[in-house]
Amino acid sequence: MKQHLNSLIRHDKRFPGMGTLYAVDNSSLQGLRKWAIKGFKKYLIFYLDQEDFITIVRILYTAQDMKKLLALRTSKI
Repeated sequence: MKQHLNSLIRHDKRFPGMGTLYAVDNSSLQGLRKWAIKGFKKYLIFYLDQEDFITIVRILYTAQDMKKLLALRTSKI
């Protein structure tokens, strides 16, 4: 899994804004993106793309209620 996270970081440095935008009602997660993990088809990385870094918000199994779990995140990032 660590190798795949590193792959996301490398790709994001070369191609900012990669991944699909994922709409959420939580204002602290505006601009949230999702990325499928190669080799782990049923898992998604949700992250925020800042200018110099990315913030991994959650890694979720696709069978989970992703909208509900992401709505639970109330702290500021």
